[in-house]
Amino acid sequence: MAITAILSVTNHSDVSMKLENLENPGDPSRSVNPGDNGPVNMWVPWADSKEQFEFGKPEFPFGPNTGPAHLLITTSNAQRLAVWQSLGYIHYSPTEDFDNQRLVDGVAAEGGNRGLILNGSNGTYTIELV
Repeated sequence: MAITAILSVTNHSDVSMKLENLENPGDPSRSVNPGDNGPVNMWVPWADSKEQFEFGKPEFPFGPNTGPAHLLITTSNAQRLAVWQSLGYIHYSPTEDFDNQRLVDGVAAEGGNRGLILNGSNGTYTIELV
């Protein structure tokens, strides 16, 4: 398990977005309008099962987490996307559903500092890490 940190967020979509860390609600959330970007500092949570994704992990290398093990992106049209890492890669779901996962576009391997980009339009959105 390697730490992957999101240090910036860019919105290349047609909707406003809000990024928040459900695993660690103490991390400040970040809202970004279309065509804008901004700094953030969030670790991507680990979730190797649907149960961890939805309820978190009671035993965690740095202590128990306090919420579901994923980052949440909520768009201004009420779409909810999730981002997490598992088995060496960063995954996302366009429907905040563990079973509807896919690898992020761009740099999908876990570990290191990344920028998160929300791409898409008309209700179809993807996540890219650079």
